[in-house]
Amino acid sequence: MIHGLNYNEQDSKYMLLNEIFKIIDSKFSRMIMTRNGIKPLSKVIPLVKTIFISIYFECDISFVVEELKSKSELREGLNFSLVLEAHEIYDRLSRVDPDKLENTVNSILNRLRNDYRRGKRTFIMDATPADLNINFRSKKVSKESLEDKDYAW
Repeated sequence: MIHGLNYNEQDSKYMLLNEIFKIIDSKFSRMIMTRNGIKPLSKVIPLVKTIFISIYFECDISFVVEELKSKSELREGLNFSLVLEAHEIYDRLSRVDPDKLENTVNSILNRLRNDYRRGKRTFIMDATPADLNINFRSKKVSKESLEDKDYAW
């Protein structure tokens, strides 16, 4: 069963999605899209946002479109001015030149790089479960000695 998309501005998933959408809605991203011939922006930006939501929550585009249409809180929270139909998204996506799309994405990502600035850097990390070895000094620790410690499992 597919879960519904319930917007919560305190949820870390929606916070990250809003940060991505700020980049997509920014003036420099719009200029890059126009320069690479991806037009009209009034329909391309909602298309890209819908695809991002679909990929991010691992659900169909048609499901995302129905959720956006039925939930005004979701539309307002994710700053959607227009919700495209699913068949229109598929149609427009099939007409986009892959080279132009790749060039656009690379240009936006290169514009975001802060290699020449010092200070705070932001890293986006994958939150899938993985084994992590925090034993930096390579000191061997047995499982029996860990049971005596006051660790929460």
